[in-house]
Amino acid sequence: GIFSLILNNSRAPLLSFVLGILFYLIFSKKIKTLLFIIGFFLFVLMFQNIVIKSSFFKEFSNRVETISIIDSGGNAARLFMWKENMNFMLDSFKNNKKVFLFGTGIKNREIPFKEYLTNKMETKELEKVRRWGVSFIDAHNAYLNMLVQTGVPYTIIYYLTLLYFTIKVFFNFLTSKNEYTLSCLTAMGAFYFSGIFYGYSFTYETFLFFFVLSLGLTKKLMDNNSGINDSE
Repeated sequence: GIFSLILNNSRAPLLSFVLGILFYLIFSKKIKTLLFIIGFFLFVLMFQNIVIKSSFFKEFSNRVETISIIDSGGNAARLFMWKENMNFMLDSFKNNKKVFLFGTGIKNREIPFKEYLTNKMETKELEKVRRWGVSFIDAHNAYLNMLVQTGVPYTIIYYLTLLYFTIKVFFNFLTSKNEYTLSCLTAMGAFYFSGIFYGYSFTYETFLFFFVLSLGLTKKLMDNNSGINDSE
């Protein structure tokens, strides 16, 4: 899995993985391992000109460095899509209550969103942002995708439900201190974080999230049953 992330050369999943590992090590109180990993990365950063020689690692390093550059093509496109998808829903509250309440539909967002941008932007400006890689069918944000495609009420109910079950798994870990449950919680946190940068609301990643969530809840049920049996 780690090698797949590196070969994929994608920034957000790799950052989610790193944050997930740090989260796991902190809550599992493996401070020595955490310090070792931090020290290793500091060593690589200090001697990257010596350690990183291949063109692949140079390209990978450049990709990581562009995370903080907001005026590059990919980052500028994301910021534009986030802003305009949010504006699209805010304007729909005034002009199109049906879209605000029920969304555009999972496969029908391209035409209304494209028309929305065309009506508010000049042709040259629109062509400029399209060269950045702006998409009419994906906001590159799972939460905005859900909002635009399914509407405000469903999005609120959906994420409140996910949050409720996530909190249950979190409290299960606090009471049991079980590393199995912490692993589930870490994967769920990475899923939430990646959703800021990728629009996977209706793809296989969502299935994997529910699978991991079910494992965390199953562990809770197993712990509860174990406590009942012990008391008997």
